[in-house]
Amino acid sequence: MAVTWHRSRTRPGAGSFRCSDVSLSPTRIKRLFGDYIRNDLKVDWPDEYVLLKETTLDGWEWGGSGPFADWPYSERLLKVMKTNPRFHVLIGNGYHDTQTTVGAAEYAVRQSAWPEGRATLSYYGGGHMAYTVERSAKKFTDDFALLCEALNRMI
Repeated sequence: MAVTWHRSRTRPGAGSFRCSDVSLSPTRIKRLFGDYIRNDLKVDWPDEYVLLKETTLDGWEWGGSGPFADWPYSERLLKVMKTNPRFHVLIGNGYHDTQTTVGAAEYAVRQSAWPEGRATLSYYGGGHMAYTVERSAKKFTDDFALLCEALNRMI
């Protein structure tokens, strides 16, 4: 990666400075980050910071065959669904960040043994805080209202 900045700027009291064709190699990034965590953040650990591990994840055992294999969500919800035939799950996924696991949620629903039609996946802009986007908050409210109306019709 290379960063190039060809514009000169003047800061009051600091004179002018110019940064041109600064190469940020992995070695330099590692050194700069190490300096940052030690000097600025005051982190004092003996371990070396690993910028990039030259390995694959193929050998890792993730606790099962799916993203939530080691978490019993699916099994617990299946027990509730068997006990209460009206029980339905609404899974809201937010786009725009890595905090909402859209693919993992879809995979979990597809791989579950839940009865057909008992889970609804819905998608909202705004990431894991979709309610901060007015359009997404309205869509979630509408989706929840539809779920409640459908369940009330089953009574």
